[in-house]
Amino acid sequence: DLAYYTMVAEEKTLFEEEFNKEVSIKGPIINDAIITLVSSKSFDSVYTAEGKEELRAEILEKINEQMHELRVIYVYFTEFVVQ
Repeated sequence: DLAYYTMVAEEKTLFEEEFNKEVSIKGPIINDAIITLVSSKSFDSVYTAEGKEELRAEILEKINEQMHELRVIYVYFTEFVVQ
């Protein structure tokens, strides 16, 4: 929500708390969607930088399908291991 950037500190805190609460509640559903998506990919499809960007976009879409009121705007990979 672009309004986030114009909120005062107290409003941002409440917004972040609501977001974190929804993510915590839907965490298992989100994790399952991500694991199902990632396990459907081949090594060749995620090995390249373009493949990783495509996967990032697909993960973002899957998460946002589960988040009805709030939206994730970016996905970061902190680890990336392929076998």
